[in-house]
Amino acid sequence: MSIRQRLGAAGAHAAGKAGLTGACMKRENSLTNLHDLRGVPAEGETNMSGYLRRGGAWSPGPDQPPTGYLRVKARLEQAAALGMLALSLPLLLVTAVLVRLTSRGPAIYAQKRVGANGRPFTIYKLRTMSHDAERETGPQWSPPGDPRITPVGRVLRILHLDELPQLWNVLRGEMNLIGPRPERPEIIRMLRRRLPDYELRLAMPPGITGLAQVQLASDTEVDDVRRKLALDLSYIERFGPWLDFRILVATGLKLFGVPRGAIRLLFFGPESARNLPPGGAAPAHIESARVA
Repeated sequence: MSIRQRLGAAGAHAAGKAGLTGACMKRENSLTNLHDLRGVPAEGETNMSGYLRRGGAWSPGPDQPPTGYLRVKARLEQAAALGMLALSLPLLLVTAVLVRLTSRGPAIYAQKRVGANGRPFTIYKLRTMSHDAERETGPQWSPPGDPRITPVGRVLRILHLDELPQLWNVLRGEMNLIGPRPERPEIIRMLRRRLPDYELRLAMPPGITGLAQVQLASDTEVDDVRRKLALDLSYIERFGPWLDFRILVATGLKLFGVPRGAIRLLFFGPESARNLPPGGAAPAHIESARVA
């Protein structure tokens, strides 16, 4: 399935999760705007990035229905999230108490992120930084050795336990277990100027883990995002049960400290490492899949 069809199916699925069905979904030329129905692409506009910048999303035509897997993916992941949340609840409570006792501020903090088709939502995480850490600096990435991270927060980040509250976002239908990582609106406004195709990844619901997350470290600069963008687009083009299964197993191994390079070779092949751009354009197989 091409990336055009994949993004179409993902857009239609996101519409269903948002409650936009039937007459609420305006279709024309196989395109629909799921956010506010402001219309179809401008005359002659065929570039997905340009259309998504105006709030639109791709939708499949009558001959491009959502795949069977896409229809059940969210339900399967919500069921898995419910089980994981139930099993991890005692650990979540203990870590929340530790955060609360060792630093000032709430144990769980809420932050605005951008989800499927540019729709904002509130993400929940265990707090790992000092309270109001960005009061003076504003939104920014966390560099290695960030002094704003608390001692307990550093351990939570190493073990990725700070991500546990996001299982609630999955249950609410705002995220998937697997998908591109959601970013903050303020940072997206910067990235869209540096990476014109960045918004293509917004056509799919964001995830707690994903193809990019298990292979690459956290973002500290735009080139990091460029490399992850290539993998995010690759996932949108190729997602399916087998790829999702490998990502879940790779995520488990990552939690146990298996190096990312070993995970990449074991689960995604040496070509995955070769195709990662060092800071330039996306890999050839992604570039050729984009809509001109």
